[in-house]
Amino acid sequence: MIQQYGALVERLHNADRVKLAHAISLTVASITIELRTAQTGDIEHPELVGKLQLHESLATKPIVIPDEEIGRRKIWREIADLIRQSKQPLHLKEICQHFGTTDASHAAYHIRRAEAAGLIKKIGHQGGWVAKKHS
Repeated sequence: MIQQYGALVERLHNADRVKLAHAISLTVASITIELRTAQTGDIEHPELVGKLQLHESLATKPIVIPDEEIGRRKIWREIADLIRQSKQPLHLKEICQHFGTTDASHAAYHIRRAEAAGLIKKIGHQGGWVAKKHS
């Protein structure tokens, strides 16, 4: 499916809007999005969660749409993902470079949030950050 994504987007872009709207109305019964307070480690943060309910003849269970797909950008999650993918500890300078910022205090704020969420940990005074192992 991922390999065909570009072609699908192009086909949707070229689709007849009236026919597409009609096909969606025949398929989708409702879309619900709710805002709730979530807890990740020590961080409380707003989270959007959606549900896509298809008509009964197509599916009985709603399709859950996670916060990552519809929510606001959470830089602390992106930092944790970046560190998790790295083969070595990352330092503040490298994280700033990745996000294209020269504001180290702003980057440090998001790093502290990722630490508070329990996603990363600091190793030593000059050692950088690594992903926390979850048991």
